Amino acid sequence: MNIIIITMSTYQNITLSSPTQNKIIISLYDKPKCASDIALDLDIAFPNISTNLKKMKENDIVVHEREGIRKKYKLTKSGNQMYDFLSVHDKQFQSLVEAYKFEKRKSK
Repeated sequence: MNIIIITMSTYQNITLSSPTQNKIIISLYDKPKCASDIALDLDIAFPNISTNLKKMKENDIVVHEREGIRKKYKLTKSGNQMYDFLSVHDKQFQSLVEAYKFEKRKSK
C-alpha cells in the first residue's frame, strides 16, 4: 500500500509560486490536452506553457502520452489530489476555477 502525505505547505508553495501552473492544473482536470491546446485554452504563450509543463512533469504533477507527433498531457494522481485539495482549501485557486468555468460557458 502506498501512502501519499500531502501537506498544506507543499500546495501553498506551488500555488504561490506559479499561477500559470494552477491554470494548467485546472485546464487538465477534465481531460488530457496537448501543450498547444492548453495555450489556446488559457490564452497564454506556448513557450510559457511548455516551460511550466516541463517543471510540472519533473514534480510529478503531469505526465504525457504520445499521440502521433503530439504529446497529450494529463494530471497524475498527485496532480488530481492537488486540484481536489486546492479547490477546497485555497480561495485564490477557487477563484481561478470559477473564472475558468465562466470563460468556458461564455465561449460555447
